[in-house]
Amino acid sequence: MMLSKRVIESFIFTVVSSLPFMSALVLLPFYSNNLNTEDFGRLNVYISISLLFQVITSIGVEQYVPILLNDSSKNKDSKKLFYSRAIGIQLACGLTIIGVFFFIGKMAFQSIFPAETLSFWPYGFMSIATGFLNGYFRTQTTYQTYRQERSKFYFSNIFNFVFTVSLSIFFLHLFGKDVMGPLLGRLVSGVLIFLLALYFQSKESLPRIDLKGSKEIIVISSTMFGYTILMWLLNYLDRFIITNECTMTDVAIYDFATKCLSPVEFMLMGLGGFILPKIYSSWGGDYVQPPMSKAKTLLHAYLVASVFGVLACMIGIPLIAPWFVRNPELYQSFSLLGIIGISFFTRTLFSLYMGILMLRKEPSRLVYGLFYSAIIQVFLLAILVPKHGLLGAVLAVTIGKIFSLIFLYWQLRSRVEMDINYRKMIAYPGLVAIVLVAAFVGERHIGYVASTSGAALLSVFLTLFFFRKDLERAKKLLFEN
Repeated sequence: MMLSKRVIESFIFTVVSSLPFMSALVLLPFYSNNLNTEDFGRLNVYISISLLFQVITSIGVEQYVPILLNDSSKNKDSKKLFYSRAIGIQLACGLTIIGVFFFIGKMAFQSIFPAETLSFWPYGFMSIATGFLNGYFRTQTTYQTYRQERSKFYFSNIFNFVFTVSLSIFFLHLFGKDVMGPLLGRLVSGVLIFLLALYFQSKESLPRIDLKGSKEIIVISSTMFGYTILMWLLNYLDRFIITNECTMTDVAIYDFATKCLSPVEFMLMGLGGFILPKIYSSWGGDYVQPPMSKAKTLLHAYLVASVFGVLACMIGIPLIAPWFVRNPELYQSFSLLGIIGISFFTRTLFSLYMGILMLRKEPSRLVYGLFYSAIIQVFLLAILVPKHGLLGAVLAVTIGKIFSLIFLYWQLRSRVEMDINYRKMIAYPGLVAIVLVAAFVGERHIGYVASTSGAALLSVFLTLFFFRKDLERAKKLLFEN
């Protein structure tokens, strides 16, 4: 079947927009082979800190940009003015936060992390600064995306990818077996992309401070900041709890397992960027009782893709990874791939619920739903990780993802009627999850290859039982012009 021009363009855009994400995967063999297991774990905690401060110093401005550019009540010049004010607020707040942590960062690190686990000077401060620089750059690339400035967007992301990877490898070899190299490479590349963002802004909309005219920006960005910080909590807090309660080797094993599932993340990002717009367009602007005939088929395809993506990683990664990663301690991660991968099965309904709340311009309801699920996940992490280690973290995160679906559904159920086949959307991934848990338990008795092969075979049968009629319809819908 011929691929349409739109499919090809969508694929290229997805690949380029995922380059910052893919740089972590490209660098994984270099980090794992040149750092000992504990330093590998320590590096990934510093990177998680960087991601946290990317969120904190962006203060929701990146998520405000799409709302601004899709606001039909503002003309082109007005949008440029509001964008200048928004990035001015982000720049001022980001620099202020960095200044504050320059003075209190050491005390904060000592109060949060066990002694001699992480060091604020210089590593922690470098991570915070890198987060600010990356966050500012992300706001500019988001602006380019929604302004349809594809050439600038492509150049920016390729520039970021090339310098992040090359400088990280260069400094890694320069400093030897030390986390300074990777962190310095990320910091220097962060400075370069920050300057690139300022260069593009100098052509049309430099940052400006104008608080009197920025009430709208502050109100909307505050709501979106709540969303981004909650998403960080749901996706990265587990590393910090593990750091406090387990060893750095445990952190390394856990993080390596999540990195091994990066291909699933990448695939779902691409499919989501392709499938979800098709679903939304099929609704014809009806966000109260949307027609679901096409949507259900596409949702089923998205769900099946998440299951088979996890199975492919369970089978393929243990075969491929030893060719590139020469640290046997990290191979313990392979056993965790299936049970960590279960959380990906929630992505389909989560993306649907989140999308319709955004389309209805109700981000506050999204924040409420995520807030309650974050509370549950944090509580479970605090209870389960000290008792059960990595397995406790996996269980807490999975339950947290499930509760995020429940709370988002509660935000929608009385106001939006969606004809979703919950028997398929819940029973199917639930049964596959049971199969993967059984494979994890059975590994110690029959070995990884036998347990994983059995899980894959059972999952195929379950897929055919639930979706044998849907897959052909999904193929036609996906590739129609």
